[in-house]
Parts: sequence; C-alpha cells; structure tokens
Amino acid sequence: MTGFWRNWLMVWAASVAVFGIALMGTAFPATEGPFRTLLAWIAGQDGMAMAQSERFAWALCGAVTTGWAGTLVAALRGAWTLGDAGRPVWRLLTLSVVGWFVIDSSLSAATGFERNALSNFVLLAAYLLPVWRSGVLRGGTPDAQPALR
Repeated sequence: MTGFWRNWLMVWAASVAVFGIALMGTAFPATEGPFRTLLAWIAGQDGMAMAQSERFAWALCGAVTTGWAGTLVAALRGAWTLGDAGRPVWRLLTLSVVGWFVIDSSLSAATGFERNALSNFVLLAAYLLPVWRSGVLRGGTPDAQPALR
C-alpha cells in the first residue's frame, strides 16, 4: 500500500476518533454542542432535552467509538508491518467495517435515522477505496511498499 493510501486510512481512523469524542461530549450540557449539530442534521431534531441516562448512553457510545478508532489504527499498522502476510488482517478488518456498516445502518433506518446510514456509507466508502485500490485483499499488490519499521 502506498504512503498516500496509508495516510488516507490514518485520517479515516482519526475521523472515527473525532466522532467518538463528539459523542463523549454529550455527557455534559456544556460540551454537547458538536453532537447537537450532528443530531440536527441526521434527524432534523434540535433543542430536545436529554435525560441523564441518555447522556450516559451517548457518552458510552463515544468511548467505544474512540476505542474502536485506536483498535483500527493498531490493526492497520499491524497489517502494514506484515506486508503481503497481512492479508488475513485486512480481511478481518474489512469484515469488521462492513459488519458495522450493515448493523448500524439497518438500525438507523429502522429507528427513523436514515440520514445516519448516508454518513455511514461515506465512512465505508472512505475505507473501501484504498483497500480496493491497493489490492491488499488479493496480496502481491502492485503498489506494495516495504513494511513499516
């Protein structure tokens, strides 16, 4: 995988972390602004009150999302270090991202938050593009570079 696609995927993982941090901000009224802006776009809901249990649930989702971002970075670096031998890591990572997309988007649509599925699609495409372009799922890629040191 070229340096360009590696950087792309690191920015992608960072965007997952930023989203998680925005979710964690719902724990307190003073830091919920980014989440409220996002919710207004996704659901057309603005100014709704949040119970303490909702704040806990959203903040917990943010912590899990931020942790997932760190795990993604670790998996990406591990796959790059393994080079062509990292193909099983790429397959599991891709299965994980696609699985998240299917579950999260289905639940979003089922609960009336269809726009969230659109943002999920953008995140999925931003992951799949470099994976597809680099050929890491096939092994022996034309743009392979030496493993990270």
